Amino acid sequence: MVHAETSGYPQQIIRDRYRLERMVGRGSMATVWVARDLRVGDTVAVKLLTSLTDSEARQRFRREGETSTRLRSKFVVRLFDYGETAEGVPFLVMELLHGLTLEAYARRVGRMPKRHAVRFGVQIARGIAHAHRRGIIHRNLRPANIFLHSEASASPDDVILKILDFGVAKIQDVSPDSVMPVASRPNNVIGTPLYMAPEQLLGLRPVDHRVDLYSIGMLVFTLLTGKPAFEADSTYDLAGAILNKPLTKPTSLAPDLPHALDAWFERACARDTEDRFSRANDLAMSLHQAAGFEGPLDIHLEPGHAPVLPDTVVLELDVSSEIPTQRWIPPAED
Repeated sequence: MVHAETSGYPQQIIRDRYRLERMVGRGSMATVWVARDLRVGDTVAVKLLTSLTDSEARQRFRREGETSTRLRSKFVVRLFDYGETAEGVPFLVMELLHGLTLEAYARRVGRMPKRHAVRFGVQIARGIAHAHRRGIIHRNLRPANIFLHSEASASPDDVILKILDFGVAKIQDVSPDSVMPVASRPNNVIGTPLYMAPEQLLGLRPVDHRVDLYSIGMLVFTLLTGKPAFEADSTYDLAGAILNKPLTKPTSLAPDLPHALDAWFERACARDTEDRFSRANDLAMSLHQAAGFEGPLDIHLEPGHAPVLPDTVVLELDVSSEIPTQRWIPPAED
């Protein structure tokens, strides 16, 4: 049962600064509120942990605070503050986003236009490149953890992606002599199977930043084709397909795509990590070129051709027993 003192209440003021206004999401482990930052006057989102006896949930809350406060990319959700209330309840203070998750948007539209898919793939890669430069590996990139956020202006270019949920991220110290140090320990399997790299699924050896690059490849495949790269009736069969079956070519599902995207996908999601891209920025540039675009990586969207996002947003917590995540979805239609 969620108790009022742990889930928050309207007009409650946290740390003499954040006044809770209304709850917009509730899960088995946390609640999310629209709140007012009394110091600067901004509207923010406040997430409160409700599973106070769950030490692992506390640890993930703390990890998300430690990782996200290091990041300052427009392609990563901004976390302003974190800590505990006077009652000992862990909290996170984040920017309030307007739109919906990539998962929810993809359900609405199915296959995306190439221009949208490549633009979004490049933005995910740029956000992850920023995290990698700061020694952070996300480890759970998937459509539910990517948010289509619309700025206040009417420009279609103001619809951008924001990477969410660094609750299972790995923080590493970055030395000047390495691109990215080793990440998780062997046998520590973390992630969502469809978007997990083979070495992540096996959990038999340490993984590095290239697990995120693999996940980006799988995400872009889904955006370009409207289908996942692998399908199976069970998680066990899905893992077997990822580990053993040949990669599906994007053009086999969408023949109008340039064949250069087949080669890009094969490299992005190569089973051997040494055959993958080594950096997220290289992956982004190669995607841009393989899709037939020239010039700057920022692909502009013409008026009338931008993603159509809902005017209002409901924040719902999608909390599994293994990985707590945040999920923004539009209100259900009548």
